[in-house]
Amino acid sequence: MNRFVPRSYVRKQGSEYQLRCPVCGKANLYWNVRKQGGQCFTCQTNHNRHTIADLVEGRLEALPLVDLRELLPARPKNPAPEVEKDLPWQALWYLQDVRRMSLQQIKDSGVTYDPAKDSVVFPLQPKHGDDLPLAYMSRSTDPDRKGSWRIDGASDKQNYWHHCAPVAALAQAKCLVCVEGIFDIYSPGLEHCAVALLGTKLYEPGEFWFWRHRFGTPVAVWMDPDPAGQAGAIAIKKVLDQICSKVIAINYPKEPGDCSADEAREVLREQVHSVL
Repeated sequence: MNRFVPRSYVRKQGSEYQLRCPVCGKANLYWNVRKQGGQCFTCQTNHNRHTIADLVEGRLEALPLVDLRELLPARPKNPAPEVEKDLPWQALWYLQDVRRMSLQQIKDSGVTYDPAKDSVVFPLQPKHGDDLPLAYMSRSTDPDRKGSWRIDGASDKQNYWHHCAPVAALAQAKCLVCVEGIFDIYSPGLEHCAVALLGTKLYEPGEFWFWRHRFGTPVAVWMDPDPAGQAGAIAIKKVLDQICSKVIAINYPKEPGDCSADEAREVLREQVHSVL
C-alpha cells in the first residue's frame, strides 16, 4: 500500500512526524502516516497528502494500513455536547503517545474530543448518585500548551470524581488508590484500583458514603510530590484514618502520571502490599 511519508521532518514519534507548515511556516504541523493526514496546531490548517505534496513522498510498505475505525473508543452513554462522534488522529496521538494510554483504557474511560477547544474530554462520576447534572473535565491535546483542566457542566468539582472501573469493582480491589488527576489513573495502569479526587482535597461529609463502603479495606493515598500534593496527602489521610481500617500514604518522588505501569506496580508492592 502506498503511504506518503515526509522527506524531512523536525521530529518523529511513532507514526507521527512533526513538519514545518507550508501555510504559516511554523514547525508545528503533525503528519500521521497511518491516518494520511495532519494538522498545524499554530494556524489550525488541516492537511492531506495533496496540500503538502512537496513535503511528502509515496513509499511502498509491506505492512497494511491500520483501519482507525477499529481503534476508536466506544462512545459514552451520555456524550458531552458538541463533541465529535469519533476521536480524530490528534486526540489518539495525544492519549496514546503522550499520555501512554492503551486502546483498551481509551475505550473504557469514555473519553471524547471537543474540536472547538482541541481538547480531550473525560466524563466525571457524581459522588452522591445520578441526580446531579452531567459534568466533564477537558484538557488540550497540545502537550506544549500550558493550562489546567477545565470543568464543564457543573459549578465546581467537589461533588464529582473520576474512576474507570465501577464502584462495585473498585470495592473488590486489594487496596484502593487515591490519586489527584485523571491521567494519574491511566498512565501508570491503575484503572482497576484507583479513583481520581480531581485535586488534593477530600470534601466531607459528602464523600463518607463511599468510604464507609470501603471500611475494612486498605486505602493508599498517592498524591503528587509537590508541596500542595504532600499537604493534601496529610489532610486526606487524617480524614480517612477515622473511617478506614488502614490508610497508607505513599511517599515517592514522582507523581503517578509520570510512572510507567511497571514502576507503579513496584511502588505499590514496596510501600503498600508489603505492609498489608
